[in-house]
Amino acid sequence: MADADSIAPNSSSTPPTSSSTGYGPVSVDLNEIDLGVRKVPAPTGWTDILAVPILGAAYFIHWRYRRYAPRRIPTLTSLRLAEVYATGGAAWMVFREEDRLERQMMQDRDLMTIEASNPYRITSRRTKHASAMGYPSDGDLAARLRWWYNHIWSGPVEWNLAFASISPDTPVSRMLSWDDLDICFTHIANTMREPGNDDTYVCGAAVPAFKALCGVTPFAMLARWAGRRMFWLPLNVVQRALFYATVGGVLAQDYQHASYLWTIRDKSAIADLLRANYGPEVERNIDSVCAKWSDQ
Repeated sequence: MADADSIAPNSSSTPPTSSSTGYGPVSVDLNEIDLGVRKVPAPTGWTDILAVPILGAAYFIHWRYRRYAPRRIPTLTSLRLAEVYATGGAAWMVFREEDRLERQMMQDRDLMTIEASNPYRITSRRTKHASAMGYPSDGDLAARLRWWYNHIWSGPVEWNLAFASISPDTPVSRMLSWDDLDICFTHIANTMREPGNDDTYVCGAAVPAFKALCGVTPFAMLARWAGRRMFWLPLNVVQRALFYATVGGVLAQDYQHASYLWTIRDKSAIADLLRANYGPEVERNIDSVCAKWSDQ
């Protein structure tokens, strides 16, 4: 079994333009995905342009309504009305940007190969230190923060499973940039999930905060209703922190998943490596992922 520390890829070498597997030669000339009769998501239209002014108008109407009809029951959260609408607007913009990146990715065969690679063909469970995962120990603070942001969604075990499942110690992989290999391994590690649960890899980080928020909310509402400052004030702080942790976790993990693959320098070579490892199964997964994204 290959060890991540033993790989010394030559980033200056030119990756091969094609390779051969047990399933026959691998073509790298496919630049677009044939979706057949599937409908590609519509391009950005008036709904995106009008979202912000509509949200602003809704906030103004809601604000005026509350001035003339004050609430008679405890508020659900301690958030101000402006915070609720601002959070909704920020979430809308992030989700629309994610949708734009996914639409572009659906037209790129190489990126879809990486996106649809099956992470379940795994046999090894060895753990590795962060140094084996490309941690920029000699880099500046910004580089370390970028590394942390991309790797926090999975642990060394998941990363090592992805590393072991792709057989990186091959002549093809030795010619690839280690940065590109790390992005590939990390993306697959970040998308590992329980069978049948397809949503945890885009919002799993926010689940603990959301559960805690659901548990705290009834007590916070009761404290606000009772008017006991010594109770509702600290509960308001906790509830607000959990709310932003939930929303921020979903948006950060969702956007990282949609944007990370676009940082690969040689996507064709990485896609060839995955095709050589996974064979025709990855091609079938591409159709499945495209169908799912088209229906969203």
